[in-house]
Amino acid sequence: MFFQDFLDGNTVEEIAASETSDPSDLLGYARDGVQRNGKYYAISLLGCSNVLFYQKNDPSLANATAFNDVSNTLSQCT
Repeated sequence: MFFQDFLDGNTVEEIAASETSDPSDLLGYARDGVQRNGKYYAISLLGCSNVLFYQKNDPSLANATAFNDVSNTLSQCT
């Protein structure tokens, strides 16, 4: 909704190609809405996806492939 404002204000950074495993997994309108000049700047929630933000150095969450993996990892938080 405010994507162009964020770009104009230089308040978002490009997502590196290595951080997007397969952009075609996103719905077309959601994918197209978060890129300019072939560069991605966000992962759109308009595609009705569930998102979990976590630190890159958390191998248990980074390696989770199913909800149970995430749930088991989160229940072990200290």
